[in-house]
Amino acid sequence: MKKLFILIALISTGLTLQAQVERHEHHHSADTVRERGEHNVGWIRSHTFDNWVIGIQGGGQLYCGYEDFKGPLGSHLTGNVEGYIGRWIFPMMGLRAVAGYGTSHGFITLDSYAQNRDEIRSVAGYGTSYGVNNIPTTIGNTTFNDGALGGYYWPLDGHDDVLLQKWDYIYAGLDFMVNFSYLKRYDKVRLDRKWEHMGYIGFNIRMGLNEKHPQITAVNTNFAAEGHIGYIFSYNISRHWSFHIDARLSLLEGLFDREKIPGVEKMTPDMNINVMGGLAYNFNWRSKTKRLKYYVEQNMLPYNMDPDSIPRFINYVQIEDVDVIEVIDTLLVVITDTINDEETIRRKNDLEKKRQELIDKFNSIPTDAKLSSILKKRLLPYEMVFFERDKWDIRPQEELKIAKMARIMKAFPEYKFMLYGSADAKTGTIKRNWFLSENRADVVYNKLIYEYDIPKEQIKREWIGGILDYDPYILNRTTVIIMEHPAVIQAFEEMKSQRKAGGGVATY
Repeated sequence: MKKLFILIALISTGLTLQAQVERHEHHHSADTVRERGEHNVGWIRSHTFDNWVIGIQGGGQLYCGYEDFKGPLGSHLTGNVEGYIGRWIFPMMGLRAVAGYGTSHGFITLDSYAQNRDEIRSVAGYGTSYGVNNIPTTIGNTTFNDGALGGYYWPLDGHDDVLLQKWDYIYAGLDFMVNFSYLKRYDKVRLDRKWEHMGYIGFNIRMGLNEKHPQITAVNTNFAAEGHIGYIFSYNISRHWSFHIDARLSLLEGLFDREKIPGVEKMTPDMNINVMGGLAYNFNWRSKTKRLKYYVEQNMLPYNMDPDSIPRFINYVQIEDVDVIEVIDTLLVVITDTINDEETIRRKNDLEKKRQELIDKFNSIPTDAKLSSILKKRLLPYEMVFFERDKWDIRPQEELKIAKMARIMKAFPEYKFMLYGSADAKTGTIKRNWFLSENRADVVYNKLIYEYDIPKEQIKREWIGGILDYDPYILNRTTVIIMEHPAVIQAFEEMKSQRKAGGGVATY
């Protein structure tokens, strides 16, 4: 058990370090977004106070030790209940602390007990003081003078050849959780996924409380280490609630049932098979407002996002759509030959081949079909670049939007794009707001032309001055970048009619 605990700790530490390094390397690199997206998306570490879960579950179990299946199944099947609290550190990995209570039943044949009674009593540490001395007990043709059969076994009604044992226990431990649902690629993970498949491995410390013998009132505790693996099939009822089935196989120290017959019991550990059903509640310690503020500061979400729509796990704002970005970015790849070693040449040739295949595939699609694909995949060809009060300098998180639109402009050179500069009419004079709207449109225009090499004839500008089209009023300090396409204009106008500002940002 000690080795298992050390292994879990090492895996957790390694994955955390890997995610931190990956986050640093990928956070601001558009070129590596595609590489990140081609792999699994389960390693985006969430804030410490996000993605917690609490649950309760209960069900039936079978204790599987020496001769425990000799008795009837109805008497062998018992129940347990447990509660847990945990946290999904990554979408794919989490930890939970578990505590529970249960009752176990075991059996031993009368012949085995009669032949090995002294060994059982010796190994388990029992003396006649645990029994009711001098009260003969007869089972079949066998009579025991200490009545309580060593303080642990007693007759089973209707069965002359089997002895029954019962005991209560409590337990507590730690599980390492894996959510297999996030093994899928980013573009294959559905936003409205209802079913989830999870596995876990962990350990518990169990404490046996007492034997449920009718003539014994003393509590005789014993302890055992337990390791287990399990599988959870979960159905998400709502954003926070889920129902699940939990199947578990546990290995325990053989003396937990207070019997160990040297030379007779073949398997060192005992087993416990458990199936439970339960409810879980997913929650965050922080408020929606604080969560939104944190992810905006990390450049992971647009600051005008509705807090009610924050997904359970946050992806980087750069990853709008992996398939489309892969194609568009590949159109812009320039392969440089700076190193001439064999490995570099081989990798360069492989990349060139892949690049050409994607370009040929993309060019074979009609322009309207390409654009329809983008629209369906949530990569809307418009963005709103927001500014601070009385300023027109571009903030780092807003430049990501400009970079996205530059990629789209180069992929669709036959389409025109409009820049609408504006200020909020609630602050500033009319003259000042016209000045701000001109500068905000111009600064985006210049960046697209001089830094992203967009042709001037592909962009048109319009200055609106002060407006109050969006709520709250600070969102009117913007430059809108929009493709002149009916579907794009319609999507933009629909949001505008609801006084909502936004753009094409994908989350999962």
